[in-house]
Amino acid sequence: HLPVTGNLISIAVEPPGRVAEVRALVKHLFPAVKTHKGPTNCGFTSKEYHTWLRKNCGVGSGSKFISDAILNRSREFLEGLISGYFAGDGCLWADSNGAIQVTAVTTSEQLRNDLIFVLQHLGVLATAWNAPRMHINSNWNDAYGLRVISPHLSKLKSWFFYSDRQEKFEKLLNNKK
Repeated sequence: HLPVTGNLISIAVEPPGRVAEVRALVKHLFPAVKTHKGPTNCGFTSKEYHTWLRKNCGVGSGSKFISDAILNRSREFLEGLISGYFAGDGCLWADSNGAIQVTAVTTSEQLRNDLIFVLQHLGVLATAWNAPRMHINSNWNDAYGLRVISPHLSKLKSWFFYSDRQEKFEKLLNNKK
């Protein structure tokens, strides 16, 4: 979350027990910043990083995107971006037939499309789907999803930043083979 004013960067974390992991990552990536720990978030204040995030990722859930400055980064960076995104907003599905898929949903159609572009750049086929919600409740935004199915899941080293989720994913994927 990037407030319109100020330089606070707040990362929502669910479940709350993961705050320490996110805080450690922030300290690793940005050693000079002081983190603020809340019960369900990790925050820090930095004018430089706040400005960079606003410019390259947008503000507000429905206005997020991935800028060309990010899209042109190294494969390692892009894989980290995917791993971090799916750790927070991804969902791992396995059905009784052994089919496995990873999905994510956002209220930003542009972010969904940009994530699919990143995945394609990494050699992963992802499909798009829409989830209209406004007709159910006018306070809800429409959602935009993406899906990666079993044959394409082995193309990335890691899908989930959190090691326990990655281990569960790998166990499911290896049992399928």
